[in-house]
Amino acid sequence: MSRQNSFAVGAGIAARAMWILGAAIVLFAAFAVYMHKAWEEIINILLGICLIASPWMLSFTENQTATTNAVVVGLLVTAFAVWAMLMETAVQKWWHERYPTR
Repeated sequence: MSRQNSFAVGAGIAARAMWILGAAIVLFAAFAVYMHKAWEEIINILLGICLIASPWMLSFTENQTATTNAVVVGLLVTAFAVWAMLMETAVQKWWHERYPTR
């Protein structure tokens, strides 16, 4: 397979992975808006981590644009999901019960 063909195949895999992960992130983010539970945020954290790791897991690191996009968007999704989970009152209550301040 020539380098150009392998690049095109890598771009196709990258595009497919980004569409699937992006749709899943949007779907679970929409659920999180209506059902305020920590598990929706945990799923978004896992999807963000999958997005960060996808260039290496699916071997499209030679496509620099797709790799940069996957890592940056994955970091943002993960960071916002962690922030949203920490803002949940149930998580805050659990945290303060488990680790009381002195």
